Amino acid sequence: MTSELLVSQIARVLHTPDHLARLRASLLTFAMKGGLSNAGVTEWSPIQLKDCATVYNGRAYKQHELLSSGTPVIRIQNLNGRDTWYYSDLPLGPEKYCDVGDLLYAWSGTFGPYIWQGPRGIYHYHIWRLVLSDRADKRFLFYKLQQLTAAIKGEAHGLMLPHMTKQQMESWPVMLPPLDEQHRIVAKVDELMALCDELEAAQTNREARRDRLRTTSLRNLVAPEEPKGNARFFLRHSARMITRPEHVVGVRQAILDLAMRGRLVPQDPGEEPVENLVARIQNEKGKGKLHSASQAKPSIGSSSIPRSWRWVPFGDIVVNRDGERVPVSKEERSTLAKTYDYYGASGVIDRIDKYLFDKPLLLIGEDGANLVNRSTPIAFMARGRYWVNNHAHVLDGTTEEFLRYIELFVNAIDLKPFLTGTAQPKMNQAKMNGIPVALPPENEQRRIVSKVDELMAVCDELEQSLATEQTERARLLEALLHDALEDSLPERELEPLGAR
Repeated sequence: MTSELLVSQIARVLHTPDHLARLRASLLTFAMKGGLSNAGVTEWSPIQLKDCATVYNGRAYKQHELLSSGTPVIRIQNLNGRDTWYYSDLPLGPEKYCDVGDLLYAWSGTFGPYIWQGPRGIYHYHIWRLVLSDRADKRFLFYKLQQLTAAIKGEAHGLMLPHMTKQQMESWPVMLPPLDEQHRIVAKVDELMALCDELEAAQTNREARRDRLRTTSLRNLVAPEEPKGNARFFLRHSARMITRPEHVVGVRQAILDLAMRGRLVPQDPGEEPVENLVARIQNEKGKGKLHSASQAKPSIGSSSIPRSWRWVPFGDIVVNRDGERVPVSKEERSTLAKTYDYYGASGVIDRIDKYLFDKPLLLIGEDGANLVNRSTPIAFMARGRYWVNNHAHVLDGTTEEFLRYIELFVNAIDLKPFLTGTAQPKMNQAKMNGIPVALPPENEQRRIVSKVDELMAVCDELEQSLATEQTERARLLEALLHDALEDSLPERELEPLGAR
């Protein structure tokens, strides 16, 4: 199979940027092991990098040596496209200067080879410049260094930033073919990477169109005056718009938005009025009367809610039990038996040998970045026996079903208007108590909770199905790469493509 045909066939299983990166890495490894050359016709020389290139150190600049004008100082940030520059007027030898087209290597941070395309400058200490002998083609060595770098990054497994000494760099083993063969390999790799660029551009454009369509469809779905046709359109085309597990996040949010606008389940005019429910809550709280509903301003986009619903201040319908919270330090927790759940702002963070609460209660994160980025639910139920620290509000209510509705409501709305602080967002008790809650009749609350649970279970299944599909596509990609590339390697390079 030709490499071009391979890329064409593999295009049908490419589903994520990770898949495309795997294809690039495999093609590059294949090329650097002689898979694109006339195997057996020429001899490749096992050498060290220092046998075909001289490695020059950059300069370690002190802060006072970095100026606002002069000769550009090329830092790792500049290698990666950042336009923020420092300058220097120090007189240095020619070996400290870098010109366009020079082969550079960042040995910390982003870590890897670059062919410099910017202005003439002085390269920083964290960068090496490689001056090649007449044995090596610059682009061949560039591709070889990419392959070797990928192996090192793979071994790091994201646990640490790769780092290398100059001695390690100079000792890197390189299988070097004759110069003419290097030129042929480079031409072929350039051609294949151009094909990968085309695939990447097509994939990016396709995903951008899907993102726009999905965003628009979800926005129309939850619009106040959304025609029924929008829901039908979304359901009909959801298979094209929801292709990865992360896409399901938007669907979950749309379900919550629809539920909290009264558009997920039908209303029953014969049900007990909301005012009766609020009166019972007030009676249980011992307040005697409810604040006027006009004091609670709408918190979900439009003020449009069903006529049988009412806007009620959060603090009027729940019982706050924050005063019963007790923080336990991490050091103290490390000495305790792991028996009961220990809750923080985003859920269970530990287990300890004692508990504060022994009934279902609603917890709401009080502080932390999650209040803004919402990577996990803000509101969540705690059950059984458990402890809560001072980073989560503790709320009680008339029934567990009522607390479940409040949980869904808090997770559906935008909480930013109720937060204080920017570096460390916080929702204090006073702000939380002022949140206007769109409250339906009690029986309708139960129907909403039941329907949301049902739909969220469908989302769980969809998420799992998409994750399984991604895994299967990755396996299929690996099988195609193995069959088409590894079996074609010359005898001198029979180790697997993934060998380090």
